[in-house]
Amino acid sequence: MSLLPHIETFLNQHILFKDKDVHVFFPSAGVASLTCILDTGDTKKVLKIPLSAKSFYEYEGMFLKAWEKVGVNVPHVIEEGTIDGSHYLLMDFIDAKTLHEAYKKGEVLQKEMFVKMGRALRTMHTAKSEGFGSIKNGKGNYTQFRNWLQDAIDKKRPDLDETSDNFPLAIKILVEYVGNSSESSYCHNDFAYQNVFDTDPITIFDPIPTLNHPYMDLASAICKAIGRGIDGEVAEQLIRGYSEDTTALNRKVLQAAIIIQSHILFTLWSKTGKEQGINDLQTYLEKTKDVLVTS
Repeated sequence: MSLLPHIETFLNQHILFKDKDVHVFFPSAGVASLTCILDTGDTKKVLKIPLSAKSFYEYEGMFLKAWEKVGVNVPHVIEEGTIDGSHYLLMDFIDAKTLHEAYKKGEVLQKEMFVKMGRALRTMHTAKSEGFGSIKNGKGNYTQFRNWLQDAIDKKRPDLDETSDNFPLAIKILVEYVGNSSESSYCHNDFAYQNVFDTDPITIFDPIPTLNHPYMDLASAICKAIGRGIDGEVAEQLIRGYSEDTTALNRKVLQAAIIIQSHILFTLWSKTGKEQGINDLQTYLEKTKDVLVTS
């Protein structure tokens, strides 16, 4: 609420809105950001102001611009700046429903929307950077993947190693695969159908900006979809879309990433009462456990 007078001042002084009758709508209430739809009658824009103290939200514009540059549909960023000390993004309005709003869970699979999402994610990962984790001075906070991974693992529930005999092997496979390379990709880190607009081609928005290995981002998308009640077929659709027309994925390494991301998510979900999501993902891990040793 304290931001509202400053938003009014911003609109009164901005060249796009000055001397115009602007109707301001708040489409949803969230804890991470304040999102406003600015309607002048002729056009609509979106003003987004992160409310979270987590600094990575300030890099959303950087990620959207990088993905737009490599050919991914995203809301076009008009400008960035500060309003009363808070970072903001001014973007084009996308007049479409999200995949979550447009389809039921079964329909998203039937229409193979996750194949489209896999294709988009593959293109998103062609935007490259250096380092891993949150952004510091334009690069990842960790120069080596193994260091980021160790920190991520240290923060998980201490009993989770016991839920999978393959957990230590998964760590070993991932660390050896990435090696000493410092190259990373611009990763969405919350690539779910709630954050995709039903346009043609689909439009991606609302990332948690993170630099990481592409397999970790694809694994996160698989885990979150299954954890939200989507049938395990979603994994194959995402993988099919991601790998078509390119060199085949290393399924063993991807499975290792899925195991690691699962355990990281279990810690969060156990704190937020998402036990069904944990159970569904554990069932998927049990069904696919042989991939780690046979691929």
